[in-house]
Amino acid sequence: MLENPQIVEFQSACLIFNPVAGQSDPDRDLSQIRAILETKLELDICLTTPEIGADLLAHKAVERGVEAILVSGGDGTLSAAAAAVIGTDIPLGVISRGTANAFATALGIPDTIDAACHTILQSAIRKVDAASCNGQPMVLLAGIGFEAETVELADREAKKSLWDASLCTSRSPGTAKYGDV
Repeated sequence: MLENPQIVEFQSACLIFNPVAGQSDPDRDLSQIRAILETKLELDICLTTPEIGADLLAHKAVERGVEAILVSGGDGTLSAAAAAVIGTDIPLGVISRGTANAFATALGIPDTIDAACHTILQSAIRKVDAASCNGQPMVLLAGIGFEAETVELADREAKKSLWDASLCTSRSPGTAKYGDV
């Protein structure tokens, strides 16, 4: 459920940045985000690693009592971080840098770093619904069967080079090959 935006002022935020998300240069992206946001906000920048995910970083930020959490990455990074703010009054800002960016697209959040950062600085907050699937919080969608398996099996490098093709080539063991039917 989308509500009309309300204005929530905040002066600082934890920025959770996934350096392997998307297809652009992460150093350039982070510099651009900082150049825009640090004019108005004090940022605590936390980078995800293979060992430390967005979920852990977001939960720690909530425990520290941050004013807002900003997430820069793809839908997976966003979903992991969103779990920490469900049921709190902590706003979650989205700077999409992933492959599909379905959450941001569904909410009409701009898909460029510049526009997304300026949207965050406007402090217009909307509440969205969340759900639980297999004990995991989710804010976007759930897939079953073929769709779920192809997304899970999609190789990161293939996603970077050609998203649609990676979904087709990462077929699950239970799917038919061309000519099997």
